Amino acid sequence: MDFITFRYEKNLPPSPWKLPVIGNLHQLGSHPHRALQALSQKYGPVMHLHFGSVPTLIVSPPPEAAQEILKTHDILSASRPNLTIPNILLYGCKDISFSPCRYISESGPLLKVGRTYTHKGTEYSKRS
Repeated sequence: MDFITFRYEKNLPPSPWKLPVIGNLHQLGSHPHRALQALSQKYGPVMHLHFGSVPTLIVSPPPEAAQEILKTHDILSASRPNLTIPNILLYGCKDISFSPCRYISESGPLLKVGRTYTHKGTEYSKRS
């Protein structure tokens, strides 16, 4: 199963009812893999769930469905979520570890500098 988190609510796949604060977490129970399988049999291989307040797209077998989604929405699945604490501590998430995929691809020189520092750091630690 693949999980993709997104923020837009246009043309969403079917989803079961949810509670305001916990979303669909109450439907997972003590065996989430079995609950997700039962939900996928009822709502189809692609469903929209809320884990707490985070909207999540669930893709269950066949593998072709997951491949199709990852091909068409690769930027959404490649980026990390926008989190408050890393955003404050890491200058708006513009460092290499938390930056969105599009920021890394648009900033070739920044990525090159980050890789150079990382490489030099590993070379220095090997000498010690």
